[in-house]
Amino acid sequence: LLLNRGEMTNEPDDRLKFWENRWTAEETPSFHRSQLLAPLIQFEEQLVSAGGSILVPLCGKALEMKYLYDKGHSVVGVEGVETAIERFAKENSIEFTKSTLPGEISGSIFSTVDGRLTIYCCDLFQFSKSLLPENTRISAVLDRGSAVAVKPALRSRYFATIGALLEPDGRYLICLWARDGVADHVPYVIPLSEVESVMGSMGLALIGSRPCGAPDRPPKVIVNHGDETGYLFVPANS
Repeated sequence: LLLNRGEMTNEPDDRLKFWENRWTAEETPSFHRSQLLAPLIQFEEQLVSAGGSILVPLCGKALEMKYLYDKGHSVVGVEGVETAIERFAKENSIEFTKSTLPGEISGSIFSTVDGRLTIYCCDLFQFSKSLLPENTRISAVLDRGSAVAVKPALRSRYFATIGALLEPDGRYLICLWARDGVADHVPYVIPLSEVESVMGSMGLALIGSRPCGAPDRPPKVIVNHGDETGYLFVPANS
């Protein structure tokens, strides 16, 4: 069953409105977990080994951000819906200071006092290194529920956007879904071979995988998404 509220198009305003509606109606159950991602636990040391900041694109209220922050890492989230950020802050008792994005990009910046956890509320496709504080290095990407939420027509643009943010020595942990048939809805199925090709163009190679386990789903919601697996990519020459 696809939980839908309105149609999602490739236009920025429509994309963000689609997800705003789903967050307002609490129709995002298949993305939420009460347990940390098993692939992150298994590959954490390799993922963060390059130092720098960890990017969580389309982060929602992912509890992995709090986990990594509590372990002393710097985390950068990007999320298009302010409601998601507010819920993340409330559920994790985090105090953010809010400021307006500079320049012509519409959005806000939510940051902890120490600056180690920052979430940018804006259109991901408008996000770039120029918005990051000076000397910030994105050395890792935790991509769970992000690439698979992007319409196929925008996928190449999505990976180009993330690739432009990631440092040459960066690592990339991505979670993909596998299921029978091809369904034209979120979460989209992205063939592993396609991801390997994209990562190869970034100079990254696959070194391991781990099943993610089932996400939390309220009893009233029925979602047939299949199986989710996390894949870790690191510099091919490492």
